[in-house]
Amino acid sequence: MYSIKDIVNIFSYIASIIAFLSVMNFINPIYSIIFALFLGLSFYFEKKQKFPIKRVFLNILSIAIVLFSALQVSLENPVVPIVEALTVLLGIKLIEQKKFRDYMQIFLISVFLLAGRALLSIDITFLIYFLLLFFIVSVGIIFLTFYSQEENIYFTKNQFFSLLIKLLAIPLISIPATIFLFVILPRTDYPLLNFLNKSSSGITGFSDKVSLGDVSDIQEDNSIIFRVKMPKLNKEIYFRGITLDYFDGKTWHRRYKKPIKIFSISGEKFKSVVFLNPYGQNYLFGLNYPIRVYGVDNILYSDFTFKSRKTINKTIKYEVYSILKPKIKQTLENKYIYLQIPKNINPNIIKLAKRLRENKSVPEFIKNLKTFFRDFKYSLKNLPTGDDALYKFLFKTKSGNCEYFASATAILLRLNNIPARVVIGYKGGDYNDFGGYYAVFNKNAHSWVEYYYNGYWNTLDTTPSALPLELQKKELSFLFKLRLMFDTINYYYINFVIDFNFQKQVHLFKSVSKNISDIKSQIYLIIGFFKENIIYILLSGLISFVGVVLFRYYSIPIEERILNKFLKKLEKYGYLKKENEGLEEFINKIKEEDLKEKANTFVKEFESIYYKDKKLNKEEKTKLENLIKRI
Repeated sequence: MYSIKDIVNIFSYIASIIAFLSVMNFINPIYSIIFALFLGLSFYFEKKQKFPIKRVFLNILSIAIVLFSALQVSLENPVVPIVEALTVLLGIKLIEQKKFRDYMQIFLISVFLLAGRALLSIDITFLIYFLLLFFIVSVGIIFLTFYSQEENIYFTKNQFFSLLIKLLAIPLISIPATIFLFVILPRTDYPLLNFLNKSSSGITGFSDKVSLGDVSDIQEDNSIIFRVKMPKLNKEIYFRGITLDYFDGKTWHRRYKKPIKIFSISGEKFKSVVFLNPYGQNYLFGLNYPIRVYGVDNILYSDFTFKSRKTINKTIKYEVYSILKPKIKQTLENKYIYLQIPKNINPNIIKLAKRLRENKSVPEFIKNLKTFFRDFKYSLKNLPTGDDALYKFLFKTKSGNCEYFASATAILLRLNNIPARVVIGYKGGDYNDFGGYYAVFNKNAHSWVEYYYNGYWNTLDTTPSALPLELQKKELSFLFKLRLMFDTINYYYINFVIDFNFQKQVHLFKSVSKNISDIKSQIYLIIGFFKENIIYILLSGLISFVGVVLFRYYSIPIEERILNKFLKKLEKYGYLKKENEGLEEFINKIKEEDLKEKANTFVKEFESIYYKDKKLNKEEKTKLENLIKRI
């Protein structure tokens, strides 16, 4: 037997856990630990049926949490502190002794947590959490109404599951209405609550400055930063972000920012569509070299950097047109910006730069640079740090990640009076054949160099081309391929949600209107056909109906048909056989002696034939039917 209180309790716990899981990746781990602690305590208290912590103390703690959360809220990050506070409040509610009001509050806080998750991210996992919580809360509240009327209701196992199936139908029926409302409700480019939807810069490690050692943090992050819809290219691809031009010996900064209106560059243009996830910055990424960006209000800079006018705090979609060349022609302004050298540069680095050049031409010097770095190793561990990090990299460790290679290359070029800058973006990605797009991960973050020679900016990447061992293993991983397959579903879901705007609504309504007109024409044709052939149609329908009835009747074994006749006969006298009840056990319940004797005669005759495992002949069939008639 299941008590109504236990049922409501279970549903409240399931709703709480689903709500917590939906926001767990967005809140500080400390709050996750606190919730897990409260959850464990609540299980212990429920088992002992003792709730030792007084409600007054819990109320004071709740008020303190709310006040602390209010102090953390800012215009840059308004949502996360509120979500963190709600998570703790949910945990506090779980350790209380629960009544009707407490259960309602648990369900309500769970819904608010999911609403907070919607402001942080609406990827496919949000849809899964939404559907789960939608069903659990809907059914849980219905059970709670039973509980509010009578706390001592009990259900058998069959009764509970029978009722549960019926109750699940209620939210299920509302799903089509939800989809309908999503389609018809007016869209706007200025959502009412958009000011709340702000992401923390901590979502990703991408920044407009790079200190030696920082990129390794990004390269340990296996989350997707953006997806690019485009054909697969059989070459190394770079997705450009920003350029950095000033180096202080430890950190690269972006100082030179010249906005322009348009690039006047000839050549075949390659189109791609980018779905960029929120990451707390304004920069837009595009296949190198990007020259046009459509779909997002942006600022274009002379260094092929595109910057959104708004912080990217939600997934956005935009088109990029690129020139796929290793170098691009451009008039160089302010040459000395790209020749800046740190004041405290180690003399050994200057000597190295001169030795690698040795009066050679620029192309020969570039070859020497590539040869020099060929013996270096790519590594994410034990990276040199401090003011002399670049010296340690070049002369001692000879291993590092892309930022060390790019920094060293740019400085060696500048020391030889060759303008150079560091480009920050992403290299490569995993092509998803299911969806026809590149999935670019945070760990694909990369730095490379551009140097100016003969009127062109040239791409130079001295970082070893061999993938780190962990990335090689990843490409062969079945689980990783499975992840890409599931990411396809996420991609199409995001594409649908982002792309369903007012214009798409108008187009949809026009299509529906046209289809309705076409359907009307088809209906008139069908009605005319029915009028002309009504007799044949009715006759065919009657024959089909009779055929189905006869088929269903004669498809049942004759023994079963006769037994059903017998049972229906007894039903008229008020005797109904249970599903697991034997025939002899059944007729023993009959109180009327005459009726019981006739029924017993039929049963003995039927069993003498049926249990001999032989088919009824015509005489036996007639005999049994006559016995039924006598009853």
